[in-house]
Amino acid sequence: MIEIDELWNRIDAAVLPLGAEEIPVFEAIGRQLVAPVPASMDFPGFDHSAMDGYVFAEERPGRCRIVESIAAGESPVHAIHPGEAARILTGAPIPSGTFAVAMQEDCERSDGWVSPKSGVALQMGSHIRRRAEIVRAGQSVMAACEEIPAGAVAMLTACGVEYVRVARRPRLLHVSTGSELLATGEESTQGKIPDSNGPMMAALLAGRGIPLVRHRLMDEAAALAGAAQHFDGDLLLISGGSGRGDHDHTKSALEAGGFTIHSERVNSRPGKPLLFASRGRQLAFGLPGNPLSHWVCYQAFVRRALDRLESKNPPIFVETYCPGWPGPEGDGRQTWTPAVVKIVVGRAESVALPWRHSGDLSPLLGANALLLDSPHPTSQLVRTLLL
Repeated sequence: MIEIDELWNRIDAAVLPLGAEEIPVFEAIGRQLVAPVPASMDFPGFDHSAMDGYVFAEERPGRCRIVESIAAGESPVHAIHPGEAARILTGAPIPSGTFAVAMQEDCERSDGWVSPKSGVALQMGSHIRRRAEIVRAGQSVMAACEEIPAGAVAMLTACGVEYVRVARRPRLLHVSTGSELLATGEESTQGKIPDSNGPMMAALLAGRGIPLVRHRLMDEAAALAGAAQHFDGDLLLISGGSGRGDHDHTKSALEAGGFTIHSERVNSRPGKPLLFASRGRQLAFGLPGNPLSHWVCYQAFVRRALDRLESKNPPIFVETYCPGWPGPEGDGRQTWTPAVVKIVVGRAESVALPWRHSGDLSPLLGANALLLDSPHPTSQLVRTLLL
């Protein structure tokens, strides 16, 4: 049995980042860039008004004749000269000869003439957004290895970027094993239970934008070995059969399929019977069939492998304040406890969600973190993996 830290080291050593692909920027939310992204155009692309108002050609204009009105999307027809002004709306291009834009609230208009109100002093360039004042064409907007949030899609689009190069999404197969499992919608009978691990894993991966192919097999060694042998994706997840019971075939199936086993048991509660293997660039996990163990092993180990595949930094621990909780009643193994973390008076506090056994899914109704072991007896800080 190996320690948790050692398993992480073995995962890091075995996982090679996937290749890159070019995709439309509007599909890139959450994806990891593999190359810097330069702006294709200046942003803003032209001088334009930041306000509804009037453009003037002088610092102290008097009563000026309005020569045109310019709305967003239109081009100015006239250059502005002393004694002239133009009505301008937010986002409209600035005509040549403009000294400043005055807000409409600061102006008086009548019969085609306009002037700033008494006491209003114009500042050169007031209320004008200048071309390229944020980004110039060719300038890097985002660096390689950055993850693209939704807001970045807007920024990249504004800079004329249509496509980005990102790490390829991994291709996953999840195989639920067990003669006792029922498919969704299948009529329940004595001794049968719903397959909750398959839908749970599909939901977890959907949150990352990764599609999941799911299979379900009986406790048949040959069928599982065939699935491992013919697997052609990036990451194979086998639910159940990772222990040492009479019907546990995951280890032998992976070995028969040409996978090298890197670990069979880990000092983790829940999650002790966790297998990790590789075949060339392909990876495989044999996950415990008990649902809480399945979920913990995904969060603590599978997620790390996915991050490495997608060239992302792996999850890190933070410390949260967990007052009044003595820690889990363990059996000598390092123990994970689902928890709720929230900010209380500027400090991250966690509330442990007790679990009865490795099949107890009730803590997952609200968990957004995992606590590892017990809080420090003095500081009451506990290692916390945010989910």
